[in-house]
Amino acid sequence: MSQRRTEGSEAKPHGDRNVRMAVKRFDLSGVGRDHETWDFLCECGDENCTWWVTLPISEYEVRRAAGEPILAPGHVLREGERQRRTARRLVAEAKALRGQAELQFRRAVRNLKTPKPPPS
Repeated sequence: MSQRRTEGSEAKPHGDRNVRMAVKRFDLSGVGRDHETWDFLCECGDENCTWWVTLPISEYEVRRAAGEPILAPGHVLREGERQRRTARRLVAEAKALRGQAELQFRRAVRNLKTPKPPPS
């Protein structure tokens, strides 16, 4: 379900969606959560887009986990937005790999400093 927004796209605070979802995750009751719907901003990347997309929270979380954009019907992800998403994903993966490499390096250094017991 989509609706046209009345405010301009410059009012699209990208962090606002994340804040709302973080607050929602702290609602530990979970009662009715699967059936509750929220309005999300279309993420097509068109600076003139003024559409809201209404989704159940559970569907939103599935799409987020899969890295899928929230799009109004008939909207497509613009090339620039697709490239930005890919770049953000690659940066996150590179940071994770670097963290893993640093951990393995520290382990290797620690293992070289630890004396080995004599063979029995």
